[in-house]
Amino acid sequence: MLAAHRNDLLDMRGFARRMGSAQLSSTVRLDSSLVTYSPEARTVTVRADLSGTKVYADGVGTGREHKVRSEYRECADFVFGVDAGGDGVTLLRELAGPAVDSRTIGGEINAVTKDQAEGPEAHLRPDEIFAARKAAAPGAVTAARAHSAISHSGMVGWAVRHIRDRWQYRQDCTNFMSKVMHYGGGAQYVSGWYTNPSAWWRNTDPPPFAPGATRSWTLAGANLGHFSRKHHRVTWRRSYAQVRVGDVMWWDDRIDGIDHMSMVTYKNADSPGGIYIADHGLGSSPTVGYDAYRPLAFAMRRDRTVRNIGYASLDW
Repeated sequence: MLAAHRNDLLDMRGFARRMGSAQLSSTVRLDSSLVTYSPEARTVTVRADLSGTKVYADGVGTGREHKVRSEYRECADFVFGVDAGGDGVTLLRELAGPAVDSRTIGGEINAVTKDQAEGPEAHLRPDEIFAARKAAAPGAVTAARAHSAISHSGMVGWAVRHIRDRWQYRQDCTNFMSKVMHYGGGAQYVSGWYTNPSAWWRNTDPPPFAPGATRSWTLAGANLGHFSRKHHRVTWRRSYAQVRVGDVMWWDDRIDGIDHMSMVTYKNADSPGGIYIADHGLGSSPTVGYDAYRPLAFAMRRDRTVRNIGYASLDW
């Protein structure tokens, strides 16, 4: 498996190094595994539950190296092809999460469509990531947060404590972040029909055939539309220097538009190498997966089609 991933690992290491970031060490434990064989496809699939600890560092090579320890757990499927003679196997691919192509859970589709992904970042270049937004002036960032009704430290604490929670959706990133904002930060529900972009709520015990949450609670594009365009519930950042712990992040993909959310859980430098994030997604499992302090530089490189990332402080 290491040989199969050699080029990707070296590429990731080089990209992270240019960002001043590195993964110094890691431990991996195989908690459980399930092996299945497909005689038609002549493949063996090993589903493995992995856990361990990663030690990251930012400021590498500057004399100001800073280490961050992060526990993780994830599930992955390793698909091997069986040689014609049956004497050996070759790793064909690794899939983050079970190898099931399904995004429908409980009748709700938790995926971003092109229509839902329309947003202010639709056609930006990477160097326009901050400039296009109506961001606060540098001196107003601290003042805006001081007067916010949101507990940003509460958001971080809730995210770190609940990062291991079982996923409720096949794509759970926006659901997780909505819970972070509401339960951790105190963001208010906004009533309305579940398809209404102005509404944002979750029904913890829905009656039969009733929606469990609004689209803005579970879909990244709809969530951005609610918090940015409909109600102006966020203050956008204009530079990495303005990014703060507790900031919400919306990811703009070249293919799918706004398709992911995460949050800043730790910061040690004004660069992707010194910003650490938490999320449900980008390599974790739909059943259990977490990494509460993952370097942004690693996440950016792993999601190769990312076009922009918006950073904002939640206001109410």
